[in-house]
Formats: sequence, structure tokens, C-alpha cells
Amino acid sequence: MPKPNFLDHRHHIESIYIQALQAVDPYLLINKAIHASETQWGLSRETQKRNPRSSLYLIALGKAAVPMTRAVLEFPELQPEAVVIAIPDSGEPYFPGSLRVFHAGHPHPTEASIAAGRAARDMLERCNPDDVVLVLISGGGSALFELPRAGIELDDLHALTEHLLRSGLPIQQLNIIRSALSQTKAGGLARLAFPARVISLILSDVVGDPLASIASGPTVLGPDYRQQARVLLKNAGLWPRLPARIRTVLDQGGSPRPRTRRPVNILLGGNRQFIDGSRGAAEALGYQTEILSRQMHGEARQAGSRFARRLRNRRTRVEVPTCFILGGETTVTVTGTGKGGRNQEFALAAAVEIDGLDGLVVVSFASDGTDGPTDAAGA
Repeated sequence: MPKPNFLDHRHHIESIYIQALQAVDPYLLINKAIHASETQWGLSRETQKRNPRSSLYLIALGKAAVPMTRAVLEFPELQPEAVVIAIPDSGEPYFPGSLRVFHAGHPHPTEASIAAGRAARDMLERCNPDDVVLVLISGGGSALFELPRAGIELDDLHALTEHLLRSGLPIQQLNIIRSALSQTKAGGLARLAFPARVISLILSDVVGDPLASIASGPTVLGPDYRQQARVLLKNAGLWPRLPARIRTVLDQGGSPRPRTRRPVNILLGGNRQFIDGSRGAAEALGYQTEILSRQMHGEARQAGSRFARRLRNRRTRVEVPTCFILGGETTVTVTGTGKGGRNQEFALAAAVEIDGLDGLVVVSFASDGTDGPTDAAGA
């Protein structure tokens, strides 16, 4: 195979990105996970025998909810009794009118986010022990699908989200705080579904794939996080700036969790598949590849600078065209009037370090197609 030509680098970047996205394509992952027949249907390792008394209910939330739902509905053996879908405002209008589709907000929850949560709650009240609730979860679901605790208003959530997005707190801590104020997060959705059986198919957007952090874990049973959230907010210096209603709810402390059936949570894909897809695409183009990290984290600006300095120091020792790959989730602490966007921040910081050097290209892109609250997928 001939060596890659640097003049073709833009084409190569696009090719690597496209093939990496295919490795985590929500439609393909759902289609691969499901097997169905007239007598039974299954989802990855879970097989469900058909029961004439059983109904299937479907809830999909997150940036990938449209293709994930489309894949399920194309199985003639899987026809849900009712469907609730929460997708971004820009989500494609694919579904027929019989489905409850809510075009909600991200990264800030909107009235539609709460309406989706209410619709799911009302739908689940019809469930009996023979029923199955299939939940399709992807990144962004934490904002797109919400049902606040009593006493919390949408304006309170907006104020909280604005503070959190600018705080630089890691995603795990953000989700603890969000979960403390929600009836659907930290397993809340699974509790609302009792006594039905809950099976979730999950597409991860979080480093290390902790299921409790993906969309704030609506089907991952967790504790009452109010006391822990209060400590985190005080340590971050955010407590005095929060709306009074939020402080009141968090000051109430924990309470016993209601009875529930243990949900089945199945991880379909995430960062590992995206990195492996990138590597396979680069090697097919003739590049030598090296994965530098699968769990990159920290401030995007600092991570970009470190990565670029590493490239700069190694460039004289690289004898063949090489593609260095990192994956993870950085954070951006916004101190001015900017919007953020971790991938653009990473790329800009790296560009400063490699300015004037030939033969080096840095690209940073989001696997879900959205770089923070911007209209780009990266840079």
C-alpha cells in the first residue's frame, strides 16, 4: 500500500470521521442487537418470550433517539402499545402522528423536556407486571427528558444549568446534581414503570461508559442524591447563587426509595467503538496508528495544548505517516461571554502550539455531531 500523501489530509480526515461514526451508528447498533420471531424477541443477551397478556411500551430519549426508534419500529414483531420520544429541537420529523414526539431543549431543558417526562409518567401508569418497557437512551437525554421534583420550576433548572455549564465540574458530578432534583434520573424512570419490566439499550457519550452518568441514568437505580448534591454545590461555590427553591429541595435531605423491579441495562456502544473505528479507517488509508488515550479528560484548552506539544516533540522521530488518536470527554470553564464547545477549544489550543510547523494536522470532533451549545461538530 502506498504511503498517504499529506496533500490529501482533508479527504483522509473526512473519511476517518465518517467511518468512525458508522462504528457507533445508532440505527445499525439497535438493528444488530435485536432479534425477533413470532414466538419470542430478544435484545442482545436478553430474550423475552411472547406473552399474550404483555404489552410493549417504548421510551426514547437523547440525541440519537430518532435512528434508535426507527430501528425498533422497523421490526414488525415489535409494535409498541405507546411511544414517547424526546429529541432535540433540530431532530428530523420522521415519525407518524400516533407517536408522542417532543422536540425538547439541549443543553437547557425546556417546557417540552418536562412535557416528555409527564407523558412518559402518564403512559407508565397503565403498565402491569406482564408488560415490558423498552427504553432507548443516548447522550443529551438529561436535558431533553425531565420531570423535576415537586417545588422546582423550569426557570430554576435553567439557572442551575447555566451555572453548571460554566463551572468546569466533571460530568459525573453534574449528573449527581441534576439527579438530586429529578423524578426521572438516577433510576427514577424505572421506578415510575413499576410493576412492569424495564429493558434499556444505551449508547454512551461518557468516558468509561458508567451507565449512571449516561443521560443521568434514568434506568440505573441510584440513591437519593440530595445531600451529596448540596455538598458538591457548596464546594464549587455555587450554593449562594442558586434559586431559593432549589436550595429548599436539596435541604430536605434524602427519603426511602419506592419499590421497583431491577432493570436490565445493555450498553450498545460508545467511545471504545468510536476510537476503534477511527483506527481501522486510518490504517485502511495506510497510516500507522497509535492510541494515546481512551479516557482523555480535564480542561479542553489544557488537553489540546498537551496533545500538540506531544506531537511537536515526536514529529522528528516519526518515520512513517502516523495517526495519533485520543478519545474522551473534556470540559470547558466559561469565564467570559463565549459559548464553549470542547472540541473547538481543544483544536484552537492545539493550533497555537503547532503554528508554523509543516506536516501536522489536529482535528477534534464530537461523536454525536454537536460541540456543546454551538452549531459545529468540532474543528
